[in-house]
Amino acid sequence: MKTIAETLNQANELESVLSLVLAKLLELTNLKAGWIFQVSKDPNLGHSCLSAEGIPEALARNEMAPLKAKSCWCIDRFRDGRLKHAVNILSCERLEEEMLIAVGDTEGISHHATIPLWAGQEMFGIMNVASPGKKHFKEEELALLQSVAFQIGTAIERTMLYRQQQKRAVHFAKLGEITRSLGRLLATEKIAGESVQRYGEAFDIPLVTVFIQEGNNLSPRMEFMDGKLYSCCSSYSMRGLGPIGQAFLKQETIRFNRTIADNDISRKKGLYPEIRSGVAVPIILRDEPIGVFFIGSLHKQYFDTVDAEVARAFTDHIALAYENARVYEQRRDLARSEERNRLARDLHDSVSQMLFSLNLTSRGLESMIGDAEPLVKEALTDIRQLSQNSLTEMRSLILQLRPAGLEHGLLTGLTQYGRQIGLTITTQVEGVRELPRMVEEALWRIGQEALNNVIKHARSKDAFISLCTTPDHVHFEVKDEGIGFTKERRTRQVKFGMHTMRERAEALGGSFGVQSHKGKGTTIQITFPLSIMKNA
Repeated sequence: MKTIAETLNQANELESVLSLVLAKLLELTNLKAGWIFQVSKDPNLGHSCLSAEGIPEALARNEMAPLKAKSCWCIDRFRDGRLKHAVNILSCERLEEEMLIAVGDTEGISHHATIPLWAGQEMFGIMNVASPGKKHFKEEELALLQSVAFQIGTAIERTMLYRQQQKRAVHFAKLGEITRSLGRLLATEKIAGESVQRYGEAFDIPLVTVFIQEGNNLSPRMEFMDGKLYSCCSSYSMRGLGPIGQAFLKQETIRFNRTIADNDISRKKGLYPEIRSGVAVPIILRDEPIGVFFIGSLHKQYFDTVDAEVARAFTDHIALAYENARVYEQRRDLARSEERNRLARDLHDSVSQMLFSLNLTSRGLESMIGDAEPLVKEALTDIRQLSQNSLTEMRSLILQLRPAGLEHGLLTGLTQYGRQIGLTITTQVEGVRELPRMVEEALWRIGQEALNNVIKHARSKDAFISLCTTPDHVHFEVKDEGIGFTKERRTRQVKFGMHTMRERAEALGGSFGVQSHKGKGTTIQITFPLSIMKNA
């Protein structure tokens, strides 16, 4: 036991520790062969052979393929909790199969002892030891092997803690380097791409994605996959994203080790390859989830608790970057609003008055001339009509610059605007609450853009506007029953309009969603968490 303890203190690397102690144990006990399995609780993750010493040719062939193959009695019993102490294995399944196929020599080994290994309170794996012709281990031998297993478990726990501390120090040092630039980003649309690319490159992770909420769905905004950056436009339900959706709904970090691609995210759509392990962390801004940061790998058990800690810390920086960018965009929008109001006043006080005077003057001259000068009267009529048309266009421009209809309410203003451009508007209101000025103006601009899309692209003269307010959220919806469109057949103007509405919503911490089907109309959905805008 003293020799084993000294051997366990000779290395800090897990594989080295196990190899050294296994070799020393075989030497001290005069046993011939031994191998150590790391076993996961999840049967889908299988097991791995971390160390093997003196194993017969039958088990060593093809880079220890027989040891890496299917599960066996001892692994199954350990996984389901029935293997708690060192036991005799009457006959090894793996060796029996090798003897049947007669590919390699078992060197007289047919039985082994199996000893469970625990690292602290966590199950780690099992150790098997054997010798040619030895079919039974005495109780004293099993007790000794169990004592050695306790020592090995303690060493494993120490080694794993040491490895975690090393990894934590290195990863957080890298994290400090890659987060400095995030705070300097002043455009919300750049944050997702910058985040996933820097994180993926720094930690050599094959898949990094930022999902942003869109209504009741999550949209993978940017992906860093296999060293390349991709933008995305798809949207998925919370349930369809499995652990990613759960992280958003539960507002907690979820680390998983299983296949999610085939069941949760359709590979046919080309979103992901087969993800075997991952970490999903909610992006929380002022106590409200706005998205999910996700890292994934094709390999089993690729991420540990340190990876989850680092991802969670990085997500805090992402949320802070969004907060800084939104504050900047709100200030910029406020400056733009003030400038629009100034322009609207100047246009109303100068150009509009001059056009109105020109219209009255031309009308007066028409009356004075009568039918005496038909050519002059015709020219004056043209001048009057042009001035009237220009005055109408100017009033429409002033209305867009300064939403005069808002003093009577958001829906009243949008209804009046819709009538001006030739739409019949139906409205629905649920809840009564005074909205923050920034939210109300953002919804006014989004509503204008949505109604413009209806008249220009939907080929419909009717639109439905819904406004629902609760103590925590405001939900806004513009719907038509026009021709609709598919994601693949959006026109350039429609894409630009959607992008503008999305930017306005996300600049204030809101979410933007669109649902459209060819021949079935289009619905624009906006949600603002009012808790984020309480100081707006």
